Amino acid sequence: MASVVEAAGGEADVEFVGLLKPFISGPATASPTQRARPLVPGASISLATATSAGTLGCFVRDADATYLLSNSHVLTSHGTAAPQSSVLQPATYDGGNATADHVATVTRAVVMDLTQLNLADCAIAEINTGSTAVRTEIPGVGQPSTSSLHADLGMRVVKRGRTSNVTLGAVTGVSLNLKFAWPQGAMELVDLIEITADNGAADFAAPGDSGALILSEIDLRPVALLIGGGPASNGLVKVYATPIATVLGVLNVSLL
Repeated sequence: MASVVEAAGGEADVEFVGLLKPFISGPATASPTQRARPLVPGASISLATATSAGTLGCFVRDADATYLLSNSHVLTSHGTAAPQSSVLQPATYDGGNATADHVATVTRAVVMDLTQLNLADCAIAEINTGSTAVRTEIPGVGQPSTSSLHADLGMRVVKRGRTSNVTLGAVTGVSLNLKFAWPQGAMELVDLIEITADNGAADFAAPGDSGALILSEIDLRPVALLIGGGPASNGLVKVYATPIATVLGVLNVSLL
């Protein structure tokens, strides 16, 4: 860039911008709380037995099946749900029906432990591929890469969640160990990423966004899986997430 300014005799300004997109119109983006068929990332989900709502982060796979990815606390109700529980989209809280909206079955979940450090809060549920189609493109965001990215301070990120929909922010902390309020007590997670919305902007996430996939804004590479957060001194919510590479590793799956 310095060579461009020099060639222009100092009469050039340089400004860095994000990924630019054509302003062609498309179909209106449905609310994340609505029924979505095919299934899409960022949609409302819950167990059939839960009166709550979380977020479908993205789709993953192994040699056996295709799964939806979210938090363990979403897909196991903080470890209290029965094995192989039914997952609904939309969530029960958003009007999901236990019969008509059954889309997946919980397959694997990281068991959270109050007595030790926890690597990740994540779980997967096998998609009913015979009756439920999936679309990997994130409404309002775009087509995510299948190549994950390590988070660096200042990195611009984006996510779509059940409650706050599409929001932008920046990585403001890395390699953090923090305790979260679980029904069973204080649960400590390690190596977390902190994300904060732009100054003066709305919060980056809100209750119901648990399980959302966080991506780099410029090239939509998956960065982390959102867990939760809390208010900061400036009044905005600071959000915390587990690196997606850690999530994929503990579940032994790859991005779809």
